[in-house]
Amino acid sequence: MIDDTPKFADPTVIPNFLDNHDGARYFDSNPGAAKSSNAIVGNFLISGIPIIYYGTEREMKGNGDPFNRAALWSNGGYSTTGATFSLIKKLNGIRKGLGNGTRFHTEIGKVIGNSDNDIAILRNNVLVVLTKVCPFPVLVNTGS
Repeated sequence: MIDDTPKFADPTVIPNFLDNHDGARYFDSNPGAAKSSNAIVGNFLISGIPIIYYGTEREMKGNGDPFNRAALWSNGGYSTTGATFSLIKKLNGIRKGLGNGTRFHTEIGKVIGNSDNDIAILRNNVLVVLTKVCPFPVLVNTGS
């Protein structure tokens, strides 16, 4: 992971996204549970503002235009029961809770360790461990 934060006046407002209307959808590559869970958790908990492209919450696929821009209602409609929707809903709550009365939203995460399979990021007393070997990322509030 490269630290590009000195290039930005305020790196805490940089938008983070896994996919958007300009390229293939994230789930088009069939990332699997471990990779997708870690990617979504990272998107929400690293520095910046998490952006979720419509349909990502229900694992929509689409490789290139116009398939990456397909209408939500023509792809099974809007479901609130899937695993990815549930994860994003939980992460919204966690992120909101971490920001209440703390500097979580204004502090830049620091990589405190990494390997070929794992990365550990500390951000305002919250330790986030993303790994290729486990389908569930680790989130620990280390206190102050």
